[in-house]
Amino acid sequence: MGQRMLHVTFLTDYENLKWIDVWSNPFLPAIFQFPRIFLLAGPSIWVLKTALLLQLWRINSSIWQIPDDP
Repeated sequence: MGQRMLHVTFLTDYENLKWIDVWSNPFLPAIFQFPRIFLLAGPSIWVLKTALLLQLWRINSSIWQIPDDP
């Protein structure tokens, strides 16, 4: 019997977070972005965490999706 080697490379959660797009308005669909500026005022850590939270909410929620069985 010979030996087999499996080499696997995994991405960390941090690597996925580095590539999240920040839309100018996280509450509207991508085709209709108004206003064109995303502004938050406050301490930088809070602003970054809030922007990330809003973008993750946009990605994972279905607020603009039509229900399957209305």
